[in-house]
Amino acid sequence: MQRFKIVFCFLFLFFLKIQNSKAQNNKLENARIVRSNNFSLAVSLSDGGRIISFQLLGKEILTQSETEPLYFGSTLWIAPENIWWPVNAILDSSLFSVVNQSASSIHLISPPIKNGIQVEKKIEISEKDSSVHIEYMISNVSSAPFFAGAWELVRTPGGKSFFPYDKPSPIKASDLKNVVYKNGLTAYYFDKKDVKSPQKLYASAKEGWLAHFSGDLLFIKTFPDIEPGKNDKGQGEVEIYVNEKASYVELETHGLISKIKPGEQISYKTKWYLAHYNKKQDINAAAAYVRKMINDKSLNIK
Repeated sequence: MQRFKIVFCFLFLFFLKIQNSKAQNNKLENARIVRSNNFSLAVSLSDGGRIISFQLLGKEILTQSETEPLYFGSTLWIAPENIWWPVNAILDSSLFSVVNQSASSIHLISPPIKNGIQVEKKIEISEKDSSVHIEYMISNVSSAPFFAGAWELVRTPGGKSFFPYDKPSPIKASDLKNVVYKNGLTAYYFDKKDVKSPQKLYASAKEGWLAHFSGDLLFIKTFPDIEPGKNDKGQGEVEIYVNEKASYVELETHGLISKIKPGEQISYKTKWYLAHYNKKQDINAAAAYVRKMINDKSLNIK
């Protein structure tokens, strides 16, 4: 009887794995894909226009839905969280429409969401340097003003995450383990055995960049640098989150919270770059490499 239970459990888990794999394949088959040089990026219209794949020579950096069925890929949420969370759940499952698309770019728009939010996303892989240029636009299509800001989340397998800090301590209580402040850098060293429950870091930052190692892939993201104290209370300019299953790490950045009047729109821009990094993953050396890449490829957000 015990052996039967073991066999049944094995077959059930195998079936789930096959179903998840099929679901992921279906998402990619139905996605809109843009390419340039050795890079490809896929967007799912039916999953809130989220980016579900970003690859360099076929090597993936983003967490896939077969690993995490709900929280996968990269998406835009609206901040502050305590006001907009129900809307973010709706936004994530909304069907976006394509405004226009070329081989290396796509422009998407959401339907009007609860409380009068409408989101547009412009995504382009530069044919010149293969960096990804993203612009998010949040519009007020209601009859009343509201406060909102952009909140970009990039979900990736655990590794080493690092960025320059403005102050060596988080702006609010943080329970993320294995965070080190040294030589002007905040570094998070993911270790699955230390994750027993959800953990998060809230931090101020400077220089406007965040980087992450996943295997030999180095993901670089740049964003507008915001002065400390100008973020909404309770939100960090940079936040790093790991879920209780340690199945993904979330690299988050926040834009300014702004009052958006009816008919008005705010914009938030980021740039991504992906590189193979075959050297020893020393954080200080990697930070020097990231700064050089940002300078060489003009990745700074003005």
